[in-house]
Amino acid sequence: MKIFYTSSVDHLKKFNEGKFRVNKLPDGEILVKVLEEVRGQKVGVVANISPPAENFFEMAFLVDALKRGGAKVVLFLTYLSYARQDKIREEGEALSIEVICNFIKSFRLDKIIILHGHSSEIKKYLN
Repeated sequence: MKIFYTSSVDHLKKFNEGKFRVNKLPDGEILVKVLEEVRGQKVGVVANISPPAENFFEMAFLVDALKRGGAKVVLFLTYLSYARQDKIREEGEALSIEVICNFIKSFRLDKIIILHGHSSEIKKYLN
């Protein structure tokens, strides 16, 4: 299995590294491009989506590019941001973890593994 490590987890790169490029455009947007054939392959994406938000978007764009390339993707999150925001404590607050999980679920991943979830409530948002 090829493993694609986002820049937020560069320090974890150990083996079978997938190749992709992240370009930063003049207006601050990022552009992610997978540099190898992935059609029909099972690949892993290792990411930390803690702030800054670029980490989340790099993971999202990489997963999207891999899925569009025909890969079966397993997402391994070393840390799931916003997990502590699993309840609305005061009127007017967002249910942030539900928003994040809905976004992640929209990719229809083959598997999601979370190392630091911080809350047992997360499962209900990912199912």
